[in-house]
Amino acid sequence: MERSPLIRLSALLLWFACLALPAWAQKASKVPRTDPSQCPYCHNDPEILKRAGLVSHGGFDVARHPTEEASKAVAGADIYWIETEHFELGFALGPIKVRQEEKEKIRGECAKLAEVLENVPDKPKVLDPWLRTHIYAMRLEQIYSDMLEFFDIKQEVFPAPGTVWNQTGEYWGEGPYMGQKGKLEVMIFPSEAYHSQWLRTNFGLLTKKSQRWHVIDTGSLHLCVHTEQGSLTTDEALHGHLVFNVSIMLTNSYKHYSYDMPVWLLEGIGHYMERRLSPKYNTFDSGEGGLAETSRKERWEPEVKKLVAKNEAPSLSALVRMSNFAELDLPAHFTTWSMIDYLQRAHPGFLPKLILRTSDLRNEQNIPDGTNLQDEERAVFRDELHMSYLQFDRAWADWVLENYASK
Repeated sequence: MERSPLIRLSALLLWFACLALPAWAQKASKVPRTDPSQCPYCHNDPEILKRAGLVSHGGFDVARHPTEEASKAVAGADIYWIETEHFELGFALGPIKVRQEEKEKIRGECAKLAEVLENVPDKPKVLDPWLRTHIYAMRLEQIYSDMLEFFDIKQEVFPAPGTVWNQTGEYWGEGPYMGQKGKLEVMIFPSEAYHSQWLRTNFGLLTKKSQRWHVIDTGSLHLCVHTEQGSLTTDEALHGHLVFNVSIMLTNSYKHYSYDMPVWLLEGIGHYMERRLSPKYNTFDSGEGGLAETSRKERWEPEVKKLVAKNEAPSLSALVRMSNFAELDLPAHFTTWSMIDYLQRAHPGFLPKLILRTSDLRNEQNIPDGTNLQDEERAVFRDELHMSYLQFDRAWADWVLENYASK
């Protein structure tokens, strides 16, 4: 039977609508560029992730919130999430050109990633956000491995998730992440505005500088960084900045973060580990709301030698008494680094003993208590090095004069 013109017109319009629907639907459901399926290196494939030692590209909790919800806390920021064995990383930086002086380092890192991921360029000229995210995930795990070596311990000593200490045997913390229950959380933003919004929304903090924070209820240590400070738009500087901060966080985490470890020790370890990576860029802690005394000098040996020669270096007893980072002036920064350098080179094995004995002090009720921390520090120097603080100062000064360059 012949159809009427009206029916034929309706059918034709319906046909055109059906042709247009796929394009409209695709546009409406466009996958965000930060969606894990968009990663060209692992494709969020469980097998590839496992092969690379990764856990996920999102779906974990960070700053007490699931990543999907956490992403909404910073409007306009593209956050690439990745979870490793010990870290949860939110990376919000864009692409970056590979500088000539960093070319060999980046190529080496890409070669390592190419062993476990797909499509990794061997000689990249530009690092896209997904590749940068994978590189920084690898770097964070390397810091963890380096600190295990620094502490002279094996990962296996820390308790499995959910373990409750029965107060018998040696205490090694509350969980597997250097003694913490939760993984270390690291957020990296491209601007102070995003950084401030994140800290204000999640922790009520107003600081504009890099912030280390203990999320007590989840057992995680949290680091938030933005690249609008210092030289952090430079990849090498940002890498060193993370080494400095994460090394300090892991030292506080050791056998659980129940109280702050000594300021001089934390700062000295941070400087030592960062400068071991590269002496070109250096991080300096300051007190809350204050400005740190800083230096652009790469060579610290001559600065320390001058301090020693003029008898202007702070003594170990003075450093031990410091209770916050605001007390550290530039000579103190140089000195804390040098004392860690001295102990590592002249007395290998001492620092692991110092950290072990000072990280789990307890009171009569068997509750963690750092009240007698300074007494224990003094005892470790006496027991292990057979030195008083004054004797240590003299031995360190003699070593500096003999081993450090003058220029």
